[in-house]
Amino acid sequence: MKLIYVTSYPDYKVAARKYQSSGYIIKPISTAKIRDMLESMISSVNDNQKLLQVECSRGFIVFDQSGYPVKFSSKKAVELFAYLVYKNGAKCSTRELYRVLFEDEFYNDKKFDVKFFLVMRSLMQDLKKIGARDVLIRSSRYYALDMTKLDINHGGLFYETMKSDTNSYELEFIKQFSWSKNILPD
Repeated sequence: MKLIYVTSYPDYKVAARKYQSSGYIIKPISTAKIRDMLESMISSVNDNQKLLQVECSRGFIVFDQSGYPVKFSSKKAVELFAYLVYKNGAKCSTRELYRVLFEDEFYNDKKFDVKFFLVMRSLMQDLKKIGARDVLIRSSRYYALDMTKLDINHGGLFYETMKSDTNSYELEFIKQFSWSKNILPD
């Protein structure tokens, strides 16, 4: 529910924030003030819109805002995105992601730079093409997903429960990836 306070007393603006109001208008009221406030509210709703839907209960399928399956340009880009979904917004270092993607290879700084960043660039381009670039959080030290921009279906299970007790159920969607053997119990 959105709540806008309308009052003649500017002192109540702090109280309105405390109660998490969506807006605050000081009298006298004008059409322009109301229009600006409503546009601001609509804008904030659009900012919170889910950019991707991730289906994890029957494999791993990602859908764009129109409901079409996302066509990733490489299997490694899908694998990278799936691992970031599995991490549920946790920060992942580039070294961690390299080890997940290329687990059988010895880590080598020069080789790492080229191989990993080609996969990451591919993923970023795929997300940009479908207007979902903001899903990926990137810094010089880590990568993560903005989970507020994802609608994740785990077949009715709450993700927090799934992350806290991996022995009580099976994470079906990650079984298709080679790195799952390091995560799932035998």
